[in-house]
Amino acid sequence: MTTDTGRHSFWVRAGLWVAVALWVVTAASMVVAIILDASAGATLASSKDLIAPLVASTGVLIAVLAYSRDRGKIERDRAEARSKIFLEQAKQSLQDAFELLKDLNQDRGTWVHAARLILAAKKLGEEIPSAEYRRVYELAADQVRHQFHGVFMLTDGQAGKRTALPAAFFFGRPDWKTTELGLDQMAVEASPDTEVITSTPERPIPESNDKSLSPNSVIAVFEFLRFPANYIDPFDGIDGEAWSSWSDVVGVSQGARRYVEHRSNHRLVGKTLSDRTAGKGVAVKALE
Repeated sequence: MTTDTGRHSFWVRAGLWVAVALWVVTAASMVVAIILDASAGATLASSKDLIAPLVASTGVLIAVLAYSRDRGKIERDRAEARSKIFLEQAKQSLQDAFELLKDLNQDRGTWVHAARLILAAKKLGEEIPSAEYRRVYELAADQVRHQFHGVFMLTDGQAGKRTALPAAFFFGRPDWKTTELGLDQMAVEASPDTEVITSTPERPIPESNDKSLSPNSVIAVFEFLRFPANYIDPFDGIDGEAWSSWSDVVGVSQGARRYVEHRSNHRLVGKTLSDRTAGKGVAVKALE
């Protein structure tokens, strides 16, 4: 399709230049004739032998310009249609992948399918022709990324601390939340049983009973959770200096500004609160 489009563009440009050259040559001939001899020029200008080519060249020029305009519109419409299709399919693939994994299942096949959906969505997102639609895809990807973080980061109901999924989960252990086994022992127990089987037409070879998840599927899913290398963080445009002082501020943002100002100027290490502005490691108050 790219080659055909390039050929059409070449012939459109070539036709346009030929039409322009024909029109310029015809018009220039009339101007030169008038300059050399006004009376002869007038006779020449009214001659059908010259008027006909001028009209013809003007018509060709207008036709080529109209075709070029219509061709450009068709190509833009086609690119927008492809962008919409790619965007919707990429968004749907990401959402389908999340739906497959949101229950924290340990099914090897399900993780492989979800990983392939994520990789396909990423490829579609990169191939979206329109820059505007690519930005919309990036926003949709960020939303699904946030949903995955909400599932894969575990929250302790009592302490409220958030922790990542342990390795036991990916080894396929049903007791992954409580097991205290080491990685070596979990790997041994998750490995498929070795069995010698004679293959016959009546007895097909069974699938492996590997209890652990496919490493490639795990990599694909968690690589998606990382922000791309070219990601532009919207927070980079926030002016933190404007919030450095809250003393003269009234209205709804008073408490928020006090909080931001305090967090910006202090740090807490252990139970010791230090003032960043007074020098590194200067203790201001020991918290009980």
